[in-house]
Amino acid sequence: MKNIEIGTKKARHQNTDVFYPVLIFQDTEREKQTITEVRVDTSDPLSNKKTALKYAELWKQSLI
Repeated sequence: MKNIEIGTKKARHQNTDVFYPVLIFQDTEREKQTITEVRVDTSDPLSNKKTALKYAELWKQSLI
């Protein structure tokens, strides 16, 4: 079974901390959860983590 988790990636952009939405694809069919793919949306840097998590959740919902 595939599982999709959300997260953020912190980076520096023009001497300011910015965040990018991240999707983490996991395979849960084995005994251990294995990360099979990580996608980072680098189209626009976001100013805070809460906003990046919101966009990651919307991105996840569009794939389901």
